[in-house]
Amino acid sequence: MRAIGDDGVIRDLDLGEGFWRESGKVEATKVVTQSLDGRFIATVREGVLRIHDLESGVVSEQEIGNDPASAPMRIDWNQDASFVAIVCREKLLIHARDARQVGSAPIGVALTGRAAWYEPNAVYVLVTPDRGVACTVEMGELRMAPRRQFSSATLLRSAGRWVLPSLNGSVGVTRPGGAEVLPSADGPPQITLQRHRDIASSAAISPDSTMIATGGSDGTVRLWWLDTGEPITTFSPHTQSIAWLAWLPDGSGIVSLAVGGEMRLLDSVPRAERLARDRAAAASPTLRP
Repeated sequence: MRAIGDDGVIRDLDLGEGFWRESGKVEATKVVTQSLDGRFIATVREGVLRIHDLESGVVSEQEIGNDPASAPMRIDWNQDASFVAIVCREKLLIHARDARQVGSAPIGVALTGRAAWYEPNAVYVLVTPDRGVACTVEMGELRMAPRRQFSSATLLRSAGRWVLPSLNGSVGVTRPGGAEVLPSADGPPQITLQRHRDIASSAAISPDSTMIATGGSDGTVRLWWLDTGEPITTFSPHTQSIAWLAWLPDGSGIVSLAVGGEMRLLDSVPRAERLARDRAAAASPTLRP
């Protein structure tokens, strides 16, 4: 598992050994993101976009400007790292992997700046809790469609679904459907989790799509059944807000990362099932000396 701090240090975590190793460094900035495969890192600092290819060592640069409208709030890669979205104070910039600008579009004055790619060429930007912009890259051009959506404090995308934490602590989740647009202002999400004690800043759906984990600003992680919205359990692994959640590929655990950099591995399997798995593993001939 790879993470980049705002100090620019790239760190890899071995979950088996349980500690971080420094593996590289980029420029220090709070506006930074890595591709899903961990190969590309994009940063914005002092009005310059830099894209680092960690395999080849190539760094591509492009100026984006230092005017107030270009002040970056957030930066995010799409699924295949072909485009990166930079949400600025008053506009959205889309750049290709080589840092070349593909397009720019005004979005008004952004309060949240949260963006989520829902197709390799389509990204939705949450401008305010009830207003956003759907943007698509087509034939080398950026097309945008402003729209009003169901009120949301932040914008998350996991396992092909929209996850919409609200200001009142509830969390809305859409049904599976691929690239469906966010629920409109008149159509709330199909599943509502009632309710977090505060805003859920992160969320992740389990690999088998039966459960969802949500992380709050109070440092708790909550598990819910996706088909019914019923709560399963609550963990309290951190004293700071949860910045990021991810499931292990087999669904047996959840990795949680707090804003201060503290990371925990949480067990999502019931104790009886975990003990049965451990006994089976211990009796496996492949593990005998």
